[in-house]
Amino acid sequence: MTVDAVGYFSASRFRVMVSTGCNVEFNADYYANVGQQQISIALLPDGGGSMPLLTGVIDNTTIDFRNDIAVLAGRDLSALLIDTDLAETFQNQTSAQIAQMIATRHGLAAQIHPTKMMVGQYYDVDHARNILGLNSRVGNEWGLLCQLAQAEGYMVAVQGTTLIFQPPDESVAMMLPCTAFSNLAVDVANAVPQSVRVKSWNCRQKRSIEASAGGAGRGMTSVRPNLGSDEALNMAQSELGVVLQHGRMMVGTMPGEAILQPGLRIGLYGTGSSFDRVYLVISVRRTIDQACGFQQTIRALCLST
Repeated sequence: MTVDAVGYFSASRFRVMVSTGCNVEFNADYYANVGQQQISIALLPDGGGSMPLLTGVIDNTTIDFRNDIAVLAGRDLSALLIDTDLAETFQNQTSAQIAQMIATRHGLAAQIHPTKMMVGQYYDVDHARNILGLNSRVGNEWGLLCQLAQAEGYMVAVQGTTLIFQPPDESVAMMLPCTAFSNLAVDVANAVPQSVRVKSWNCRQKRSIEASAGGAGRGMTSVRPNLGSDEALNMAQSELGVVLQHGRMMVGTMPGEAILQPGLRIGLYGTGSSFDRVYLVISVRRTIDQACGFQQTIRALCLST
């Protein structure tokens, strides 16, 4: 079994192997015709209770006749939104109201932080985002929510049966010693840009806009339409922060559990080096097999400098 939790803006995925030869009722024909059904994956510890890992839908079924197994693969419940085309516009509602409507439409619970601005007003305020006809450029509900979340500075994900639409989690980091990992490495990128320049042509003001963030050294340029001076500067600073995070990526393998999730912060300590820093978890791959038992591999970006 493998569960890849990738956090926000993307669908987490799973791959589960089940026997087709132990039960006459649950044979190859049964799994071949299971269709795109909903599935919940959870651990059952010896002490009782359950540890939910993922709830999703089955996208593919592979029947392995030589080994008498069926392999079920699919995505979390964001698949419901990804597979649903947009059929309306939402200019007279806020982003939070749109997220709530979509969650209700698919029977999902909602953990949504309120927003104030009507979607159509983004165009009036900075001339940068005309979402009045957003469905002409965003093909499905998930794409719409991702674009709205980026406009609000929010994160969007489906965890279990709950749609999450809220600002990034900036809670205190969970401290982990390097000895908690059976394997631990930090990848250092030597060619990460140290500055970002944003260039734009503002149609309303009929002039070019340019803003920069960062210091000397290798830089990158981002071209975006219809930004004002303040918006261009904010975007340059935001993109620089994201780029610098990729300068150091921690990859660690440890015994499996169900607490660490993408979006959480961990404080690594005990290496006796400059790598003892705060990292943002971007993915967690959990696997269960006969060779290694239950373990997980974490990928995290460095937040502190």
